[in-house]
Amino acid sequence: MALISDKTSGRGSLHNPFRTYSNFIYPRTIEQVFLWALWFWDRNAKYRSAIQKVVSYFISGIHVVATNENQEEVDPDSVDDLEECLLQDYNIMEETNRFGIELAAMGNAFVSAERIFTRTLLCPNKKCSWQMGIKMLRKGREYEWDGKNFIGVCPQCHKKVTFMYHDTPSQMEDGRKVRFVFRDPQDMSVQYNHLTGSYKYLYKMPGYIKDAIKRGDQVYLEDTPRVFLEAASTDDYIEFPRDAFFHDRTLTLSALDKLYQGWGVPLFMTSFDNLIRLQHLDKFNEAVTMDYIAPTRMLSPQPANLKAGSDDPNRMPISGAFFSAFMRDSLRRVKENPTTWVISPFPVQYQMLGGEAKQLAPVDLMEWYTTQILADMGIPQEFKQTTFQVAAPTMGLRMFERQWVSYTKSLHAFVKWFGDMVCEAERIDNMRVALDVTSFIEDDMNKQVVTGLMQGGFISKTGVLKRYGINWEDDLKQQMAERKKEAEMAAEMQKSQENKELVDSVLPPAGSVGVGQAQMNIQMMQQAAQGGQGMPAQPGQPAAPAAPAGGGAPMPYNQGNSQSAAVEDLFMKAQDEANRIYALPPTERRRALIELKSTDEALHNQVIAFLRDMEQQIASDAVAQSKQPQG
Repeated sequence: MALISDKTSGRGSLHNPFRTYSNFIYPRTIEQVFLWALWFWDRNAKYRSAIQKVVSYFISGIHVVATNENQEEVDPDSVDDLEECLLQDYNIMEETNRFGIELAAMGNAFVSAERIFTRTLLCPNKKCSWQMGIKMLRKGREYEWDGKNFIGVCPQCHKKVTFMYHDTPSQMEDGRKVRFVFRDPQDMSVQYNHLTGSYKYLYKMPGYIKDAIKRGDQVYLEDTPRVFLEAASTDDYIEFPRDAFFHDRTLTLSALDKLYQGWGVPLFMTSFDNLIRLQHLDKFNEAVTMDYIAPTRMLSPQPANLKAGSDDPNRMPISGAFFSAFMRDSLRRVKENPTTWVISPFPVQYQMLGGEAKQLAPVDLMEWYTTQILADMGIPQEFKQTTFQVAAPTMGLRMFERQWVSYTKSLHAFVKWFGDMVCEAERIDNMRVALDVTSFIEDDMNKQVVTGLMQGGFISKTGVLKRYGINWEDDLKQQMAERKKEAEMAAEMQKSQENKELVDSVLPPAGSVGVGQAQMNIQMMQQAAQGGQGMPAQPGQPAAPAAPAGGGAPMPYNQGNSQSAAVEDLFMKAQDEANRIYALPPTERRRALIELKSTDEALHNQVIAFLRDMEQQIASDAVAQSKQPQG
């Protein structure tokens, strides 16, 4: 970066356009860039909020897809289990959001994947087989740490030894088998090959971590990988394996790689000058706020009273000490009792000095520079607001999405690598994790077109419905369960209604004359349906009512023996109507029953009973015939 800084360091004539304060303090090394990045992130709330909104804008969700040739062989439950594991156990959405923030704010993101393990101390004596998990032991009593090794007295052989230790892969209480650790770019050393574009990543442990390991802080001794414990004593760099380490950086011109040496730079670097000017305005605004917000209130005597005796000998002169003491006492009494009256022996004038903060505060300039800074970083102005309301996607938002294509690719790559590390630790094959990205380009018109294509059968339902937050497979299962429940309830309701109609057709109201006779009619109809005695049963033909054992024909309610012929006539007429209506098509049959109910409800109820008996008898005959041997 020295090549550029030589021209902008402030040297030259007074009229040099590069001789500005921002160019004078412009960072000269990547270490200084990181310091500025941390300062702006921690102290500039609008900058931080805009970055967070941009990152969250591109992160909608994840989906798991099968990678084998025959995807039908993949168990759908396995796909759902992996997706739930990534979302719940590994917090992939939060980790992806953090990766995006690191990449945008620092220009670089370094993440290492480390296998979770259980550390066990072992006695080195060959004749002793003692071993114990280190978390089960108490540091300072059962073992010590000398800065390099675990030492102590073996509980089994009772010899003072330097314990060996072994790390066995395991999992945490929440089920995770691998942890993802973000590394501070300030602790990384990047070796970049300008000829091939390849990287090698070296990690230099910070001093406070090395000191903690050397003094034996238990939290470091229990689950820190062996390579870190060894490097703390040797002060060596640690090289991360390429397959378990992920690095990405913001794009820059290839010519600038001579200066950046393979590093990316934060987004704010393109607007560094405007950020410094905005900070100057903020400093001036602070001074205005401190000195000009609250005005100074002043009380003074009328000028005429100060000239007493010169133009009017009868006017009493006022001394400054008397006026000041009187006004202080009056103000004290007003504060003690706001409703008190103050009687002044002389006229007093009141003035307010200051309070011009609203006119002096550079609010418009600060707003303009904030807008300019976001524009310099390629962030739409909608991200500056606390309420994000857009009626329709503007051209700026569409251009914004296209300008940030490389950034979204970085997020996709991280999610894929993250999923690969989890699948490897969980021993899951033929699965790949991808990132779902929500776009403003998916406006209402486009959604209508896509929905129409789905309804027409040109595209699948799964992807379209997922944009609306609907899982097609889960929703289909729910629909089938609801339809089954509805069918069961409808059948139960229909059966209950049919039973009620059958009883109401022959059973009089409680307390009516002929209740006992009506019960005999019900028994008679049950015998008719079952082909009972006195009523010949024929398929599809209900039998005539049989006489009860006591003699005489059964009678409907509210009728005497003299009207038994009317009951028999009703049954005969109902049988004829049932035979006629049964031969009709379903639509005409339904219409005929409706007309019959409107004209003669008693006859309608008896016809319904006969039709039901006919259908049951025909179904029983069909079942019996299907069981007979075929000749």
